[in-house]
Formats: sequence, structure tokens, C-alpha cells
Amino acid sequence: MNELSSSRFPHSDSVVFNFATGEEVVGEGDPADHFYMVVKGMFRAVKVTRDGRRQIFAFYLPGDMCGLEPGARYDLTIEAVNAGSMAALSRVACRARMNRDPVFNSAVFEGATRALALAVDHMTMVGRSSPRSGSPGF
Repeated sequence: MNELSSSRFPHSDSVVFNFATGEEVVGEGDPADHFYMVVKGMFRAVKVTRDGRRQIFAFYLPGDMCGLEPGARYDLTIEAVNAGSMAALSRVACRARMNRDPVFNSAVFEGATRALALAVDHMTMVGRSSPRSGSPGF
């Protein structure tokens, strides 16, 4: 786990919320005003397609950061796979803390790059899927 561990992140400027199985943390289109880190449990990022199918984009485990949207709204829904908890840190508070705490700044950067790597892995998996079977084409 990176330096932004569940023991450090919730102590300053953040709030820990508990979620029941299937409960939504954020919904697609909600204002993207917080970053999140999994403290306990498993969460997933999903998108509902135009034809009503749910596509899973990522799974998050303790220590993983999510909700790192570049825009003003969340593009994906984040929901609990099982009972768990998330530390929520407002974007404003996160930026302020990053400016005053180089260790935290480095840890957030590490969390963001890990999230990017997960997205690249997901895109690679989808790109290798066969359009007929939906299974990896290798």
C-alpha cells in the first residue's frame, strides 16, 4: 500500500463514511467535489450504457483512491460491492493539504498514477475482447 494509507488519510480534513452492500457512494453526473479512498471493503466503478447494461470499469480495495474526475461531474457511479467504508476529502481541502504537506502531495500523486494504471489495464482488457464472445481474444 502506498504512503496514503487508511491510517493517515482520514485523520486530516476528511470524513469516513460507511456503506452497505450495493449502496452508492457517488452517482454518474453528481458534482465531483470529493476524492475518495477505500478504508475497508470493496467498491466498483460502473457506467450504465444507453441500452441499460451496466459496465464495470474498476474495482477498488483498501488504500485505492477513486473519484479522481478531471471535470466538474463524476463520469461513473461508485458503489459498494460489500459493506465497507470510504474516506472522503473535499477537492478544496485536498489541494490545500497538498500545498502544505509534501508527503501527502506525493501520496496523492502516487494514488492518481495507480488509478491511471488501472484504467489502462482495463482498456487493454476491453481492447482484447472478442466482439462475438465478449471474452479475451488471445
